[in-house]
Amino acid sequence: MTAKNLEQAIRIQNSVDYGLTAGLHSLSPEEINLWLRKVEAGNVYVNRGITGAIVRRQAFGGWKKSSVGPTAKAGGPNYLFCLTDWKSTSNLAKEPIGSKKLEELMVMATASELTDLEVESLVRAAQSDLAAINQYFTIPQDESGLSVEINALRYFRSDCTIRIQADASDYQIMRALVTALALGKSEVSTQKLPDRILKFVRKAGVSVKIEDSTQWLNSVKQQPRRLRVIGQVDLRLPELANPDVAVYSGEQTESGIIELLPFFKEQAVSITAHRFGNPARHLSLLRL
Repeated sequence: MTAKNLEQAIRIQNSVDYGLTAGLHSLSPEEINLWLRKVEAGNVYVNRGITGAIVRRQAFGGWKKSSVGPTAKAGGPNYLFCLTDWKSTSNLAKEPIGSKKLEELMVMATASELTDLEVESLVRAAQSDLAAINQYFTIPQDESGLSVEINALRYFRSDCTIRIQADASDYQIMRALVTALALGKSEVSTQKLPDRILKFVRKAGVSVKIEDSTQWLNSVKQQPRRLRVIGQVDLRLPELANPDVAVYSGEQTESGIIELLPFFKEQAVSITAHRFGNPARHLSLLRL
């Protein structure tokens, strides 16, 4: 296939339903930066072949229909998170909350019927969520540190939405809202929220849909996506058994990395130094 320019080539490349690997050969930093901003694939390669991923260097896993189920990249730092269940324990994150929205939610939690221990847990969870966003999900990491090749893992927001089931406890509801506020722009589906909290989270930028189970399942059928479900859920339902739907239904924890991982998709970027020059040193998106 041929294209008039790089923009059109990227549109053609992204038009398929799958997104496992993709590649570009170029010595132009501007072209490489443009491509890296827009390419839709889990493993992307510049100035090298697009096969032969190596564990750790190029953690492997795709986007769109090249990814099935609640998983993370094989050979990457998050793979084990999806291979087991997790139990909550006291988190050690010391990141100050520093968010007026989350601090106001903590005030509401203190004034609610939650116990002191539950409120303390929410504070630690908020600290951990913010630490994960500020120190983990927003900074590309190159653990291999090769001199001849960049192998960076970076994150983009996924289409994951939160569903709070009718049987969710007050603590579970508040923990889910901590996640939603920490993420900023996010979407929550629930059957009911106290009016004061509903008004507050909507004002804070969270899109809240009040819908019963039938309405929610219909929306999932119409728009398959990732789901973080709080409370009991029957994974055998046809709407949820769809391979295009990934359901994260594990127990909530105080760990920001575990809780926020469904809301991010991973991309492994591998850029080899070219014998005719090394444009990688000029790439704004991958300065580590």
